[in-house]
Amino acid sequence: MRSKYVRTNANIPQIQAKQIDSPLWKAICKEWFHVIKGISWSIGNGENVKFWQDEWLDEFGSLVRYMA
Repeated sequence: MRSKYVRTNANIPQIQAKQIDSPLWKAICKEWFHVIKGISWSIGNGENVKFWQDEWLDEFGSLVRYMA
């Protein structure tokens, strides 16, 4: 996949969709900067992680807000 889609530019790899790619892959490529920005998150030793209360994505708040 890397050799097929990834184009390195500075520290952020860029991906480019091909014309024959699926609409989903094209959308991922279009929003790649946001995808790569949130691709990893360090939680340390995991003892203080509150899965439902922690804000995993800044703009959305905690997951508990979305529970029915």
